[in-house]
Amino acid sequence: MSLDNNVSSLDSRYLDSCKRHQALPNTAVLSWLHKAVIQRINHQKCTIEVFLDQLEDCDLSPVIDVFLDVQCDAVDILCRSPCVLNQESVLSLINAANSKLEVIDLQDASVRKDILCDILHGGLKCHVMNLRFNEFHAFNFAGGFMLLHTLSLDFCSSLSTLENDCFVNMPNLMRISLCGTRVANLWTTSAALSRLNSLVEIRFQNCACCKNTGSCPTLSRERRDLACDRNVAERTSEHSKSQQTTISVGNVESSIQDESPKFVSVGDSLVNIHTHSISHNSIDDRLIGKMSYNLHGISSSGQSSNAHPVSVGLSMLQIEVSHAKLETEEDGESPTSVLDLDVKDSSIASKMKVLENPSPICFENHYREYMIASLPHLQVLDNIPIRLVDRDMAKMVFSKYFEYLPYKRQHGESVSNILYMRETGTSCGYHERSTIKKQSNSQKSKFFYTRSICAAKFGSSVWPVHLPMSQICSTLGEGSRSLRPRQFEYHPSDASLMGFGTLDGEVVVINHDKGSLFKYIPALETSNSAMALCWLNQHPAKVRQLLAVDGRLHTRFEISSTGSSHNFTRSYYMNGRDYIISGSSDESILRICCAQTGRRLRDVHLQDRTLGSAMYVQSLRSDPFRHFHMAVLAAYVRPSSRWGIVKVNLLASSHHAKQDSESQDFCPRFGWGG
Repeated sequence: MSLDNNVSSLDSRYLDSCKRHQALPNTAVLSWLHKAVIQRINHQKCTIEVFLDQLEDCDLSPVIDVFLDVQCDAVDILCRSPCVLNQESVLSLINAANSKLEVIDLQDASVRKDILCDILHGGLKCHVMNLRFNEFHAFNFAGGFMLLHTLSLDFCSSLSTLENDCFVNMPNLMRISLCGTRVANLWTTSAALSRLNSLVEIRFQNCACCKNTGSCPTLSRERRDLACDRNVAERTSEHSKSQQTTISVGNVESSIQDESPKFVSVGDSLVNIHTHSISHNSIDDRLIGKMSYNLHGISSSGQSSNAHPVSVGLSMLQIEVSHAKLETEEDGESPTSVLDLDVKDSSIASKMKVLENPSPICFENHYREYMIASLPHLQVLDNIPIRLVDRDMAKMVFSKYFEYLPYKRQHGESVSNILYMRETGTSCGYHERSTIKKQSNSQKSKFFYTRSICAAKFGSSVWPVHLPMSQICSTLGEGSRSLRPRQFEYHPSDASLMGFGTLDGEVVVINHDKGSLFKYIPALETSNSAMALCWLNQHPAKVRQLLAVDGRLHTRFEISSTGSSHNFTRSYYMNGRDYIISGSSDESILRICCAQTGRRLRDVHLQDRTLGSAMYVQSLRSDPFRHFHMAVLAAYVRPSSRWGIVKVNLLASSHHAKQDSESQDFCPRFGWGG
C-alpha cells in the first residue's frame, strides 16, 4: 500500500480500533487525522498533532493502535493544560509514536514524576522536548536522545546544577533554555555545556518579547534601522567635509572658540561630540531618539549592572556610539575626550533590552562575558546574538576578572606529560603553542612542576570531591548522640590530624586521612560551646614582626553582598599565600580567588547529595600540607539542622569513587613564583 493510501486510511483505521475497544470516536482525534490527510494532499509535511488535554482514558487505546503502524512524517505530542489521564497509558502512547516523534511537550507536570523518570531513562527519538514547570532534583537524562536538538527546562525550579555527564546522551543538542531555574554556578555550568559540540544557543533568561529560543526579531529590526541611520549620517558627514573651506592662521583661534567641543554625560564619562564633524541637522531624529534614550538609561541607573540579570553586554552601545561618529579626530590631532568602551564595565547597556525570568547564574558578575568566552561556538545567549565585537570584549573581561587555570597556566596539560617532562628535564612544561616562554630546569621555580600538576588536576575536576567526616562520630560508642562541631584547626606539623571543638564543649582530635578517632576530651562540668581552639607550639621559635606598612588597599575582591545583616564571611589563605578561599554563613558557596590579582578562579557549591539540601559555610580552613585541599564546617539547614565537617579536594573529581589524597605529599610553604 502506498504512503498516500496509508494516510488516507487513517480515519477508517481509527474507527475500526474504536470498535474493537468499544470506545466512542473522539472528534478531536478525527480532526487531527483529517488535518494530516490535507497536508499530504497539499504535498506538505504530514504531521499528526496529539493534544493530551483533549483525550480521555477511553481514547488512549484506539490512538495507540493507530500509531503502532502509522505512516505519517511526524508526530507531535502536546499538553497545553493540566489533564488527568492514566499515566501508564500515556507512556504507552509516547512509546508507540516514538519512531515518528518530533515534538514532545509535557510542561506543567502533566505526567507523574515516576512516568517522567521512565521517559528520561528510556530515551526518545524526538527532536524537540519541552519540560517546562517540571520538578528535577537532578539532570538525569540517562536514556538516548540522539536526535534531540532543542530542549526547554524553563521554570524547573528544583534544577540547581548540571552534572559533568548530563548531556552525554544528547550529542546533537543545539539549543537549551534554562530560564527560571536554580542553576547558579558559572564553572560547572559552562563545563557541562562545553561537552555539547553542536550547541549554538542557550538561555538562562529570556527577552521580554521572546517566548522561545532564537535571536530576538525586534533587536534585528533595530539594528537594521540603526545601520540605515548610520549610512545616512556618514554620507552627510562626508558631504559636509567636502564643503569645508581653508581657514587662515589668523582666524584659527576664533574658529576653535566657535567650535568648542560638546559633551554628553554617560555616568562618569564624557563623549566628545565635535560640531564640525556632524551637524545637528545631519543626524536622523530617530537616531537621536535612540541615543538619548540609551544614554539616559545609563546615567540614571547609577549602578553597575554586573549584579543585574538584564546585562546584554557593552558592544551594542559601542556600535551605536562609534559608528555614529560621535567621536572623531582630525588629521594629526588627538581627540579631547574619548569614551573608551573597551575597558568599561561590560553591562553598561543593561537598560537597552529587558530580560525576564533570570536564573541565579545571571546575577553573577560578568556572567555574559564568562559564558561567551567559555563557549566559543555559542551564537545566541539569552535571545541576544553574539557578534565578533562581543567575543573580543568577552576575552578582555575574562582575562581581567577570571583565571582559566591556577598559577596563570593558559593551557590544560596531562599529569603524565608533566611527570615525564620533570623526569626527562624537558625545557618546557607546555606545548609549543603555549604563550609561556621556554625555561631550563635551572631557571624554574622549585614549585613549578608541583604547581603544574595541581593546575592539570584542578582543570579536570570542576566537580570536586566532598567527603563528610560524620562517620567518625560513630566510633565514640555513645549511642545515637552525634558530635556538633563548632570550630576546627589542622595540626601544624602532622598532616593527618585535625582538632575540633563542639557546641557541647567537647574537644576531639581525629585522623582525617584514615577517618578514625585519635583523641576525645569530654566537656567540663559546666558545658559551654568551644568558641575557638589552637594548637600550642612546644618548640622554640624566633620572634618575628609583621608590618602592615601604611594600610592601603591591596586587592578588592568583587564578591556581591548578600544584603543580610546576619551574614558573616570568613576568608583564609590557601596554598600558602597564593589563593584566598572565602565562604559566608548565608551562602552554600566557596569562592576561590587569586591573592595577588583578585581574579576569580572558581566557585564551589556545597550540597548534600544524599539529602539534596544546601550546606552553608560556618568556618573553613585550607590544608597546610596539600595543594587545593580544605575542610569546611557546614550547617545543614534542611531537612534537619545539623553541623558537620566536610573535606573538599579540588584536585579530584566527584565522579571518581577513589581518591589518592594520601599520595600528595606537598610542601606546606610556597613562594611567589610560577
